[in-house]
Amino acid sequence: MKPLGSKVIVKVEQVREERKAGTLIIELEKSTEDHADITKATVIAVGPDASVGESKLDINDVVYFETHGGFKVAIDDKEVVIVDIKNVLVVI
Repeated sequence: MKPLGSKVIVKVEQVREERKAGTLIIELEKSTEDHADITKATVIAVGPDASVGESKLDINDVVYFETHGGFKVAIDDKEVVIVDIKNVLVVI
């Protein structure tokens, strides 16, 4: 996968939560309810122009991005999100 321009491909992590009754709940990793439009993900591919100033994203960076700022797609049976660098809010 090679994103073009300032695009970044990220994989949103799933959170597993097991309840006392044994029911397994899987949710996408999101920040607190106060910031429900922000999603945490791991960078898996970086376009050639995916940088802000001198800061460039690298593969395996963990980022928070605007949830509605990306496009969900299935590539090689994996669901990923294509995000423009301008929608990445922070690198952890």
